[in-house]
Amino acid sequence: MRINETVKIPNLSRVWSARSLLPVRHTNLKVNVLNADSPEQIIKKDTVLGTVSPVKVINVTPAKKEARNGSATPVKKPNEKDVVAELIKKLPDELAGSQLSCVKYLIRRHEA
Repeated sequence: MRINETVKIPNLSRVWSARSLLPVRHTNLKVNVLNADSPEQIIKKDTVLGTVSPVKVINVTPAKKEARNGSATPVKKPNEKDVVAELIKKLPDELAGSQLSCVKYLIRRHEA
């Protein structure tokens, strides 16, 4: 597996690629992008959408918090609504009006 980090796409106004976990193959990959500008924009073939780095897939067991008496209890997962609210709070200040509304809608729509 490989990961593609979020980057602004060169030569396009207010367009970013999304951080994506990608298979090793190099063709026919789908990478989400965000167009935060009102006009439709076209990404030309062979446009660089960021740097791809290899990642190691690991099995993760749920974290446990150890109490003073030595017993362990599962760590509470973060509330998804809190995570989404935090993400929305960190949006760039340059987004305003309908653009901000669209981005908020997309984040909430894909929060699952």
